[in-house]
Order: sequence, then structure tokens, then C-alpha cells
Amino acid sequence: MLNPYQTGYLRDVNPWWNRTREVSYPQWVDRDETAWVLSSIGSGVRLLYLTGARRVGKSTVLRQATPRLAERCVTLYASAEDLIAYGGGVGLVDELLAFLETEVVVAPLASRPVVLLLDEIHHLPRWQQQVKRFYDARPNLSFVLTSSQSPRVQKGKESLAGRVLQRELLPFSFGESLRLLGVPCPPALGESAQCWRRFFAKRDVAELRDGLTDCFRQLSPSWNELATQFALHLRRGGFPEWAGQTGAGVAREYFRDAIVSKVINEDIPAGFGVTDRALLQRLFHIALSRSGNEINMSGVASQLGVGRVTVNNYFHYLAETHLIHFVPRHAASMVGRSRSFFKVFAADSGLFWTFEQLARHSESELIGPAAEIAVHTALRRLAGAEASCCYYRDRQKREVDFLLELGPGQHLPIDVKTAPRVPTDADRLLQRMMAELKAPVAVALSNEGLSVSTSVLHVPLLMLCA
Repeated sequence: MLNPYQTGYLRDVNPWWNRTREVSYPQWVDRDETAWVLSSIGSGVRLLYLTGARRVGKSTVLRQATPRLAERCVTLYASAEDLIAYGGGVGLVDELLAFLETEVVVAPLASRPVVLLLDEIHHLPRWQQQVKRFYDARPNLSFVLTSSQSPRVQKGKESLAGRVLQRELLPFSFGESLRLLGVPCPPALGESAQCWRRFFAKRDVAELRDGLTDCFRQLSPSWNELATQFALHLRRGGFPEWAGQTGAGVAREYFRDAIVSKVINEDIPAGFGVTDRALLQRLFHIALSRSGNEINMSGVASQLGVGRVTVNNYFHYLAETHLIHFVPRHAASMVGRSRSFFKVFAADSGLFWTFEQLARHSESELIGPAAEIAVHTALRRLAGAEASCCYYRDRQKREVDFLLELGPGQHLPIDVKTAPRVPTDADRLLQRMMAELKAPVAVALSNEGLSVSTSVLHVPLLMLCA
């Protein structure tokens, strides 16, 4: 049975239970994941699993969705971490349902749709067994779970195979950041993102050209201000709590204490049994310093005097908790891809900028990697995190930053440039890639204007990162 501290906490975070109490809600920026939760529950999906980095906004998505779900379902929102802090753990789902039935609804729940929205679920002991038991036994019960995808969650997902619908919450896009900060955001900026989504789904090049041209025309009157704000967005990144703050020292403290230290000192050791936190920290900073570049696992292992398997495992743990991401090199086969080098990217341009600005000689050394990080995040957002993405490098070490698989045998070469204009040789390499892969179009992203009259589309960075 829940103790008085737990029941008091539940009433505080579920104010809609009290029909006589006027409830006011903070004005948050609506995210696509909120709509995903609302549309999925009630459409036959009963188990949603939202992952993402620490402090990226998963709790906010649940708080956005819960009062709206409460209009049509019996709902309960809670942070598993907070509930456990007040005591208990094993059998908690059973206790929550009993509390709903006897203290909130005061009626049997069997004939009502019920939704439990449980934040940071990995704090709940044996959570997967508890969820599976009630998922199978109560067809009227749905779950919405979040976690920063700690190793403990990964171990538990196997027992829920075939039941769970998963989605990753990414850092804020440029447009979301503008709305969060109260900066005017032209509707055409959001429409440019929709142009890319439609293209990735339908692969209609003519529609993409027309859509981007129309968006650019509408954005032109406010272009200078948008370009200024986008440059700031690359520096700040998309973690919502940090977006409105200023000061390099404050940024380092925020990212170090609220995100990196929690993952390195708590999440990974608890899930994988890692004891060498100092090595984990060093590997994280090596990954940041190489962001946007190839990383040689054997070279890093030799440099640090540790085994390659250890280095590979530790990098994998950092990726599992969304601090870094890896992109493989393009190869003709999956075996070839697995044997090649990987590029590494920080999870967010603000995370990269904050730690690396002390190590770089000038700001110009930061802009290129930050732009590539923002593009990598945008591609995962617009094409879907499950979309296959790699990079291309030939024997002459000529490189195309991203090669996005649109479908079987269909690729989109994408190159990122931060110079005022795209070099001619970059266009030639993209054209060669198109011929080799039989791609209908390629994209050169830069800070220059829009030009879509040729097979290589020149698109402003901010129109993809919108």
C-alpha cells in the first residue's frame, strides 16, 4: 500500500483529479511527441516508450499529454524516481492501480480506459515484469513510459518485445527553440521542415523544389534576423533548460552537472557495472573533440593504454545514454560497414560548443562541427531515427558528410559547408556520388541562399534544421 508521502505526492502532480480545483498549466512549447502520445493511446497501442537524453524534455511531454488524456481516460502521472524516494518499489504498479480505484475514481477500473504515465521508469525495480504482467492481464490499461535509455531499460525491453512502440525525443529544433524563447517564428520556417518530411516519405524531388522555393520566398523579409538567431542556436543547442541562458561558465556547469555527470557517475555504472568513471569521462571528452570526424577505436585504446574491447564498450554505453552518436562509413555490404571506421557526433551542438570552446583556438573551428551535429540531429528528426545514415569517403579521402538511405537502393547525398559559398569541387563530388549511386538529387547545405535549379540543391542550413 502506498504511504501518505506517496499519496500526497500523487495528488500534487495530478491536480485534475480534484474537479473543484482550478488547474493552471504552464505554457510549454508543444512537441510532435506530445501529439504522438495523444494519437497513439486509444488507437490500439497500449505501451509507449519515449527515450532520449537526460534533460531533453521527456517529463514535459508527459505533463503536456496527461491532462488531455484525462479528458477521456482515467490517468495517473508519476515520476518513478520520486515515488521510490518516498519508499517501496516492488509491486508499485499494483499499488498505483489500487490507489486509483479506491481513492480517486472510487469505482472499479475494469470497465474504464486507464493510462499510467510513468516517468524515468528505470528507477523502478523489475519494472518490465510489473508492466508486462498488467499489460497482459488488463486490456483496458495502457502505459506511457519514459527513460533516458539507461542500460537497465535496455535489459528490460526484451520481455516487452512485440508490445512496445518506441520513439526518441531529440533536442529542440531551431523553430522549437525560437518559440521557446518567444522569438517570432515565421510559419514558413515550420513549413520548410514539413517539405523535408514529405520528401523523405514520398521522394518527390519536384515537390521538394517547389516547397522550399515558396518557403524561402516567404522567409526572405526576415532572413537576416533568422540567420542571426540560427547562429545563436548552434551555440546554445536544443536542450530546453539551457536555451534561454547566457554565459559560458553557466553553460559548462549546466551540461556538466545536470547531464554529463549524471550519466557518467550514475546511469552507466548502475546499468553496466562500470567502475572506471575516470576512463569513461576521458572517452566522452575524446568523442566530443572528434565530433564530426572519424574515430579510430584502436588508436584511442593505444593512446590511453587500455584494451580495444573496453574502449568499444565504453563508447557504446555513452551512445546508449544519448550523449554521443555514431555514423558508419558507407560500404557495399553490412559486413563492410561494420568493419569500417565510424564518425562520432555529440548529442547536441550546445553540448559540443560548451566543452570544446576552451580547447579550440578560434570560434571558426567550432562552427563546422556544430553545424554537422545540428544537421545529423535534423535528419534523425525529419527522416526518423531508424533511417539508415552513413558517410562517404573515397580513396582520395574526399568526403560527403551524410548519405541518407531513402529506400532500398535509394540514397540522398548531403554535404555540409559553413563557408559563405559552397566550393565548386564540393558540387562535383556530389554529382559524382549521384552518378555512382543513381541518386536523383543531392543537397549542399550552407549559409548561402536557396538555389534548386540544378541536380545539386543548395539549401540554407536553417531550412533543414527548422
